[in-house]
Amino acid sequence: EVNEKFGSLHMFTLFATVWDLLPIAAVLDDAIFVCHGGLFRVGNITINHLNALPRRDCDLRCKQSATHLMVDILWNDPQEEEGRKQGERGGGSETG
Repeated sequence: EVNEKFGSLHMFTLFATVWDLLPIAAVLDDAIFVCHGGLFRVGNITINHLNALPRRDCDLRCKQSATHLMVDILWNDPQEEEGRKQGERGGGSETG
């Protein structure tokens, strides 16, 4: 997408560098978990699981379990009703 919009390998490299530096989640005061997306499709996920994600090797379209964690933390959304369903945006799911 970056190459299509900017037509520059240099710009893609800059985006990739920034991606590698950005945290995908944070824990505030050892008590509050903050992420862009939402809850994971499986239980018992720890910070150690997230720290071990192969970020550079994750393709959000592939089916590896590590990629599922990445999709969930970046693309899951909240919903009003209880339960979980496929996300309307295509990636991730909705959880309530």
